[in-house]
Amino acid sequence: MKNYMQSANDYYRHFIQPKDFVEFYSGFFLSEGLFKISIEENCSWLLQIICFQSKTSETELFEFWTLQRKEGLEYVLQC
Repeated sequence: MKNYMQSANDYYRHFIQPKDFVEFYSGFFLSEGLFKISIEENCSWLLQIICFQSKTSETELFEFWTLQRKEGLEYVLQC
């Protein structure tokens, strides 16, 4: 069972390198670790936002995103 006082970095430490991939939506694949975390944390909505944004490059296979808290409940999601 998850300890909610434990750091998420510590809790998910075992997902250090993508091994297997899971189809998230048609044409979108996530690492198995990211997929499991999204289910456990109930944040598939965030992954949907990322998947359906216009791609920054048609030639790049990977994109790197950051989610950063600004203040209170205000966040910035950036590719």
